[in-house]
Amino acid sequence: MSKALSDLKLGEKATITSITAPLPIKQRFMDMGLVKGSQVAIEKLAPLGNPIQISLKGYSLCIRKEDAQYILIA
Repeated sequence: MSKALSDLKLGEKATITSITAPLPIKQRFMDMGLVKGSQVAIEKLAPLGNPIQISLKGYSLCIRKEDAQYILIA
């Protein structure tokens, strides 16, 4: 069973297996480098858990937890 990026805990790492978002959101993710096969790690969580800061390909990125649910990981 696939897990969503939003399910990862602080410091955990994973690999993106697919993105289930509607096309406009999926395209935005791809523009930011969030593509199948990318390694991601949770760097920071906001006090209420939203947004989350992730690292991938040598840079950091903040995304909303609602959007992170579209990113499936292994």
